[in-house]
Amino acid sequence: MNTPPHGLQAQDIGVRLHGRILLQDIALHLAPGQVGVILGPNGAGKSTLLNVLGGLLRPQAGAVWLDGERLGRGNAAALARRRAYLPQELVPAFDFTAQEVVELGRYPHRLQPAADEADIVRAALQHCSVAHLAQRSIRQLSGGERARVQLARTLAQVWHPCPSGCSNWLLLDEPTAALDLQHQHATLATLRQWSRSRGAGVLLVLHDLNLALRYADCCWVLQDGRLKGHGDPTTVLQPALVQAVWQVRTHAVNDPAGVAQLLLAA
Repeated sequence: MNTPPHGLQAQDIGVRLHGRILLQDIALHLAPGQVGVILGPNGAGKSTLLNVLGGLLRPQAGAVWLDGERLGRGNAAALARRRAYLPQELVPAFDFTAQEVVELGRYPHRLQPAADEADIVRAALQHCSVAHLAQRSIRQLSGGERARVQLARTLAQVWHPCPSGCSNWLLLDEPTAALDLQHQHATLATLRQWSRSRGAGVLLVLHDLNLALRYADCCWVLQDGRLKGHGDPTTVLQPALVQAVWQVRTHAVNDPAGVAQLLLAA
């Protein structure tokens, strides 16, 4: 194929485990400065795809490129300085404070620390509205508070633009799962603003279709490891596809701000 375009590019991704197809013929492209969302029912392959795109799992077929460089052929430490990954559930094995957890995000930069390392940690905590929890034990926090601290860690990891001029990336697996309604919207608004202001790519796994409609620039819908739709969420997330993939009847409306939403059909 031709040189992959700037951004995150996957082509013909296939993953099998114990003879079972987890992903088949998946293609994806997300540009820096955009928010992308991977959607699908439980077991559709969303987390597997995110792992492949983050360079944490090597596919049996296909390949992934980041800014034209094929993943798996470069330096893992260099990748960690520009790509932060957040799994669904991550509780430190030790009794760290929230500040210490966020400081772990700076570990990939330890050999070439920034001049403002301490400021980065403080700013990341403030960005995720958890600065007041800095000295609390991570084990004493609620699930939602822990999730916001972990998000602050990933932001701290890619806080500054890459010196080489390459784009920074956040790959987050269900970052809103433990959050209440207010913090779901606050978190996604923060991530969208982050992508816009810093030219960073943000790729999320979500379950809430209406959050994808409100905050995503593009989406990919998986079912049984196969791609069922991709593109602009308002075009892709139509009632016919939702019923085919999730077995739920909906109808599309616009909220008072003109944002497309899906409502359960009576």
